[in-house]
Amino acid sequence: MKKKIKPLSIIVFTLYLFLIWVFFIDRGLIIHKLFGVYWSFIRPLRFQTTNFIPSVSAMLDEEKAVLLLNLTAFIPMGFFICYFTRDNNKYKNISFLVLIPIVIEILQYIFATGALDINDIILNTVSGLIGVLIFAIIKKIIKNKK
Repeated sequence: MKKKIKPLSIIVFTLYLFLIWVFFIDRGLIIHKLFGVYWSFIRPLRFQTTNFIPSVSAMLDEEKAVLLLNLTAFIPMGFFICYFTRDNNKYKNISFLVLIPIVIEILQYIFATGALDINDIILNTVSGLIGVLIFAIIKKIIKNKK
């Protein structure tokens, strides 16, 4: 049985991807170009650093707002990946959840808008897994109601 994807969910997902682009890759530069306004979270250009050593203490030392943004921003990604994939292949979904933060971190490095940081990749992947868990719970609740 084919899963029917509603147009509203596609619109919401597109808006979500745009916000991910603005907050994590573009860092508000598109807003500056369109409206002449800088957002406070824009980091200076040439902000190219790397961190390939995972550290729980580094994650906890980050500003709480940045940590909260990273945590909450990727929960919907896990939810949407489960919603849009038709075969519900767990391994494919988890692969997407790992690949997407890696791509975002690489783009931040390439565009010099952020650091390529393994801690962000881990945190964003875990957040996506939380979204997968939320999707599974909601799916089970809906299934039990029928």
